[in-house]
Amino acid sequence: MEHDNRAYGSNTRLLELNKYFTRLVNKSTKCRYPKNPCFFSTVPIGTLGAFNVIDAFSVGSLEFLVLDSHGGHIPGQVFFVNKEHGLCFSADYLINTGSLSAEEKNNLSLARYLMTSTNTNSQVFREEMAALKDVIEAMDRELKRQGKRAVVFPGHGDYYRL
Repeated sequence: MEHDNRAYGSNTRLLELNKYFTRLVNKSTKCRYPKNPCFFSTVPIGTLGAFNVIDAFSVGSLEFLVLDSHGGHIPGQVFFVNKEHGLCFSADYLINTGSLSAEEKNNLSLARYLMTSTNTNSQVFREEMAALKDVIEAMDRELKRQGKRAVVFPGHGDYYRL
């Protein structure tokens, strides 16, 4: 956040372009960062699938694990997972394109015209996407035995069940 570059800390050839892309998106979306952010730990306390669990927190009676991404989309990305109810909050990582309005699709396609990719490392992104899918599908298999399904809350679009 302090470097105003969504790719800061990555070793990508698009690092400089990402700086300008970040500023443009932040301005157009009126992005406002918290004055006193509270950061998660970066020291692993366990693993879930291919991800390090770096923290945990509760919302009411629900306990969430904080999974550290591998940095394929952007460095420092995290995912929130509640295994008991099969909930996955993927932040800006996943998109439910089928639920987007034409205006939302148009806005999201802006990146295609300005960047070659919105991922800081496309190879890591593909591997990470498969690993996140594995975590979600494993939760879903467990829940199916109870007559329930996992639910994904993407960064763009409506939530969906597997």
